Amino acid sequence: MRPLALTLPACSTPRQIKHTVVVTFFERDANPPQFFSYPPSQRQTSFGTQPKSQPGRVSYKNLEVTLGNQPLCWRLLDLYKRNGRVLPKNNEIFDEFDIWVVAHAIGVVDRGGWSSVVGGSVEAVGYQASFEEALAYTVELLPEPKFVTNIGGELKVLAEIGLEGRARVPDTMREILNAPGEALGGDARMELLTDAKVVGRISFAVWTPKIQAVGLCHSRCEWVFNRTDEPLLNNQLMYQTILVPAGTKTLTMEIRGYALIRTIGWLPFPSKFQTRTLTIEVRPLALAV
Repeated sequence: MRPLALTLPACSTPRQIKHTVVVTFFERDANPPQFFSYPPSQRQTSFGTQPKSQPGRVSYKNLEVTLGNQPLCWRLLDLYKRNGRVLPKNNEIFDEFDIWVVAHAIGVVDRGGWSSVVGGSVEAVGYQASFEEALAYTVELLPEPKFVTNIGGELKVLAEIGLEGRARVPDTMREILNAPGEALGGDARMELLTDAKVVGRISFAVWTPKIQAVGLCHSRCEWVFNRTDEPLLNNQLMYQTILVPAGTKTLTMEIRGYALIRTIGWLPFPSKFQTRTLTIEVRPLALAV
């Protein structure tokens, strides 16, 4: 693939920056006028250092984005039946289908050093996941903005997961079972409830309240986390409930992540760097019920 270099003239700013900048266009951005017609999130650019992309990982100077390649997964009914709860009647859906809770993870690390001064900052982080269309139907996605709350200065997602896999704003009057709850990876926990129609109350930390989560009623989903005051660093968990045919043992999932990085401070748009697609197998954990 032959890149096309576009040289911008030297410029003078209040900081007296006088350099020639070379902008390299790749893939579909072979024509500079067409490049500027794309939204910022779709622009593929490189300024000097090239990103190092591989399945599940991409790095640019001091920054690296990594995907969780060993996703955790639970059958919703197994979580519900913990501590002896019995499935109520009139739930024929479970005769033909099962509901899984899939945990996804993405992480961003800044290794510091001189590169941190000139290497840019992460403006947004995205994560995409897809299953085979005939085998998975997305029921719910977390985090989502309406479930984000500030608790003691820390942003957290708080939501109740119903027996059908949907999330709802927590009812603080519901009684929690006298049990330690279930660990769902990282700092995430699900407190089991006594309500017959609710599995439990999930809570976990979130980077930012500026979140986009799309993919309901589909086999493919995507999250986008946009930076606010705090940097997008460390790990972020995401949860997806999916409807699968009864008796399903494993599913194949393809995941990909990306980051919008402001590589040079005076440019009006960030550059998009993405991982290569990673194919992994998802299998529910065996829980004692």
